[in-house]
Amino acid sequence: MKEVSIVIVNYNVRHFLEKCLDSIYASDLNQINLDIWVVDNNSMDGSVDFIKLNYPAVKLIANASNVGFSKANNQALKQIKSPYVLILNPDTLVQNDTIRICVEKMEADRGIGAIGVKMIDGNGRYLQESKRGKPNLWNTFCKFSKLYALFPNSTLFNGYYAGHLSSDSEGNIDVLCGAFIFTRKEVLDKVGLFDEDFFMYGEDIDLSVRMLNSGYRILYTPQTQIVHFKGESTRKLSFNYIKSFYSAMSIYFAKHYTGFGAVLYAFIVKCIIYTMALFAWTKNLVFMMFRPILDISIGYVTINFVKNSYAKFKFQNETYYKDSLFEYNSIFYYLVLIVCVWFFGFYEKNGKIKHALVGLLVGTVILLSVYALLPLDFRSSRALLLLSVALALPILLTTRIILKQLAELVFGESKNKIVVVAREQNTPAILAMLDASKRKEDVVGIIYPGTERHEGSFYLNTLQNLNSIIAQFNIGEVIFSFKDMSMKEIMNEMIAQDRRVNYFISGYDNQAGIVGSSDSRKSGTIFHLESDYRLSKSHHLRIKRFEDIVGSVSLIILKFLSLGSMKKVDIKCMLLVFWGQKTLVGYSSEKSFNLPDLKPCVYSIQSTDLSKQDQLIMNPLDANKWYAIHYNPIFDVKLISRRLFQSA
Repeated sequence: MKEVSIVIVNYNVRHFLEKCLDSIYASDLNQINLDIWVVDNNSMDGSVDFIKLNYPAVKLIANASNVGFSKANNQALKQIKSPYVLILNPDTLVQNDTIRICVEKMEADRGIGAIGVKMIDGNGRYLQESKRGKPNLWNTFCKFSKLYALFPNSTLFNGYYAGHLSSDSEGNIDVLCGAFIFTRKEVLDKVGLFDEDFFMYGEDIDLSVRMLNSGYRILYTPQTQIVHFKGESTRKLSFNYIKSFYSAMSIYFAKHYTGFGAVLYAFIVKCIIYTMALFAWTKNLVFMMFRPILDISIGYVTINFVKNSYAKFKFQNETYYKDSLFEYNSIFYYLVLIVCVWFFGFYEKNGKIKHALVGLLVGTVILLSVYALLPLDFRSSRALLLLSVALALPILLTTRIILKQLAELVFGESKNKIVVVAREQNTPAILAMLDASKRKEDVVGIIYPGTERHEGSFYLNTLQNLNSIIAQFNIGEVIFSFKDMSMKEIMNEMIAQDRRVNYFISGYDNQAGIVGSSDSRKSGTIFHLESDYRLSKSHHLRIKRFEDIVGSVSLIILKFLSLGSMKKVDIKCMLLVFWGQKTLVGYSSEKSFNLPDLKPCVYSIQSTDLSKQDQLIMNPLDANKWYAIHYNPIFDVKLISRRLFQSA
């Protein structure tokens, strides 16, 4: 029997981690024993409790803080005795034969120090970071300038991604990807573990170079493959990313290069990274702000056009508002309205008309309140203010429809239709998760996960006809049931060349959720039964954060105005709430692991805080779940009032 230890460092990706572990346990091991370690870097999503409850055989190291990728891996590696070690990301799925093939190749060739495999993303597309060359000035320049993309098979221009080697050819490479490193324990004992100076990024490059310098070969094999939902292409050039990446590269070049060359290299790489980051940041900002700015601009033009007609009707004088401040006021009107509409979630992917209506209502109240406080010389017309509000909703809806039509014209029809590949008995759990995510209505039908013919009306068709179904119904997303297909079968379907769809994979457990990636530029996507929790939605979290800021300031002011008589208000706690370290209202200490995360709270929810009707159907633990589903700032205000003014 061969022994293989697998080390997975987890940080707030519980749903992906679950699928990763399920794919490992579903492997065809062929006389291989597995020793699985999960090192959790102080996740806030209940990962630790979840692993303890559902995977008791996994050896768990729960850190009290995020110690970084290198140190977390080393914590497990120092305790491992198995001859073979696999470093694996939690957002990956291994094929059934992946571990077995890696062991067989290691057994056949003692010169191999480590193995990397072919990786695909959630759309079935090959990930270039599966194989890489040593970073140098030229390779790095070609990578960031995108020259490598123009010459993908060039050794000269695509040295960063080992362009000399086809993605479907087996051969030696220089650098492994940290998402999957299969190696020998004796190799790690000789070259050393991960360098803990690297917090994130660069540690895989450093380890690979040390292996090469010690005479070991690094093999890339496409004979087996894995899914990596958050491949390198998903990393965004945010400030934190720039800081981490440049810090890692600085450490690497200081360690492996000497003299003036290292200094020059570090300076040039820094310039390249920051230039590309500025470009990416600007592009993302323009993309994010385009719709709000467009709506403000259209609103400004529209209301200034309408004001002349209103002036002629009301005052028989088209130029009545010519010398007023209305043109400036109208910009302010629409700025306030659009900010409120954004705050309540209308501009999010699944933003609805009700979000716009709530935002407009709040914006109107703010504008009328401000208007009442303005000096007479700065007022234009209350009627025109209300007319601006009345025109806002048609403008918002019109621009949304027009932009959607333009997007479909330029990029093709938006494909939201779904087919589910699953057996009948496992379909209800998948549909329940889609229902919680407001996607059930997009399901076209169920595909039988096999080739044999099935009579009856439940199945739309069989797996062998999936291509025809995708084309006929213009399908955009395919969900595979992990219960009904092996990982190898799923991956073979994902890499079909004639499909342009997004793939998702459900798990064994009915509560597990569905993971995938709907955009290669973004992080993975999760559908699960928690999707309908209000506290899992960004606009409700913004409302809660706003509530915390206003509430903490108000309570501090009340404390001082009451000359200290409000003894239950702790100034230190309120300051922590204001700075985002705590929240005013949150879960009780018995928080369930599968709830959206919240900061530690000042006032915890109890079953007695619920209505009598809700208390009849909820046990004490369910009070937290009720709060996550039904979060409402008015409820929070009432709860805080009860805590402050109830008799001791």
